[in-house]
Amino acid sequence: MGKVKQKNWLLLITFCLLIASVVLFFVNNRKSLGLGECNYDGIEYLEGEQIVNYQGRNDCYCSKSGEILCESEQAGMTYESFSSSALSFSYSFINFLEKNDPDLNKISLEDIDQRDSSIKFTLHREALCGEDGLAPAQVGMYERKDDSLIFTTITNRDESLYSRVCVISNDFQISNFNIGDVEEFIVLYQGESGQIYDLNTCFVKGKLYAQGEVFKNSEKQELCTCEGPDISCEEL
Repeated sequence: MGKVKQKNWLLLITFCLLIASVVLFFVNNRKSLGLGECNYDGIEYLEGEQIVNYQGRNDCYCSKSGEILCESEQAGMTYESFSSSALSFSYSFINFLEKNDPDLNKISLEDIDQRDSSIKFTLHREALCGEDGLAPAQVGMYERKDDSLIFTTITNRDESLYSRVCVISNDFQISNFNIGDVEEFIVLYQGESGQIYDLNTCFVKGKLYAQGEVFKNSEKQELCTCEGPDISCEEL
């Protein structure tokens, strides 16, 4: 009887050791077995967990393969309705910011230069730049509708090349541009995750003004300020 109890005890110990080995094997080989585990900014995330503020986004999560995936990218966002026809696009570095991640929701329209046959928009936004102040490679496009204009960009996010948070400038200059006879016209920016941002322009008698821009209303002898989209005026 004593030998039987001892044999059963040895079997129990062997079974426990086997279970512990299997658990340890799975823990040490999570990724190779397809059990997701991601590391971002020094924090470990398990499969299905949201990666908070990943590159300024909140739609990203840890996948089964151990990769960080973002919902909008998975949805296969397309740019079929956008064009670069008659567009001159340029970009430049402005300055570095002392922060860990860029706020990709921070887009501002700095200036509008509207002439007889062309219009130029200057936008500022946060991104990742190279150590030497090199702005990331990017392309710009736009979508024209009867009562609106939508800009968008595609930016290189390779962190092996661009790792410091910065502010960059984007210039969109469209030639042969005519707003037409409309009562309202708005300017928007589509972020690279698909979000749409109103750039808070003012539209007065066929002319666009950026938020904060001051202009003269010659008909009423007033000095007006664009408060996007509202306008405030004072008599001269």
